[in-house]
Amino acid sequence: VTDDVIGEVVTEKTQIMIVEEKNIFQKIIEYIKSLFEKYYENEPIISINRLAGGMSNDTYLITTDIKKYVVRIPGYSADVYVDRSSELNALKKVKGNNLFVQYEYFDEITGVKISPYIEEAQEEIEYQQVNYTLNELHNYPLFKNDYLPFEKLAYYYNLNVIFDVQLS
Repeated sequence: VTDDVIGEVVTEKTQIMIVEEKNIFQKIIEYIKSLFEKYYENEPIISINRLAGGMSNDTYLITTDIKKYVVRIPGYSADVYVDRSSELNALKKVKGNNLFVQYEYFDEITGVKISPYIEEAQEEIEYQQVNYTLNELHNYPLFKNDYLPFEKLAYYYNLNVIFDVQLS
C-alpha cells in the first residue's frame, strides 16, 4: 500500500465524516426547533448557534423574539457517566438558589436541558470567585454526603476500562 492510496483513503474518510457531522448537526437543529415549537410556541427562533466548550455535551445558544436560551444536548455516551435522575433531583433541590443556573426544561431520559442564557457571564475566569463558589457548593446542606469522590472515581475508571477509553 502506497502513501498515495493511504492519502486517498484518509481523504475519503474525512469527507464522509464531514458529511455525517453535517447530517447530525442538521438533525440537532431540527430537534431544537421541535422542542421550541412544543414548549416555547410563542417565541419564534431567530437564530441557533453552537457554543464552544463542553466536554461531554454540545451546547447551543438559541435566540428568540423574547429572550436567549442555552440548550444542552448530551454527547456520545454521556449517559454512561451521568445519572440523569440524580441530576434532576439535584436541580430540583437547588431551584431558586442563585448559586446555580436555573433550568426551564429537563428531559430525564435524554438529558436535554434548556436554561436561560446569562448575559452577564464572563469569558475571563476569576479564580477567587470560582474557589468561593466551589466551597459554597461543597458545603451546601442539600448535598452533604451525596457525592462520594473515591467511589465515583473507581466507577468512572471501571467505565473507561469497559469502554476501552485510552487516558493520556
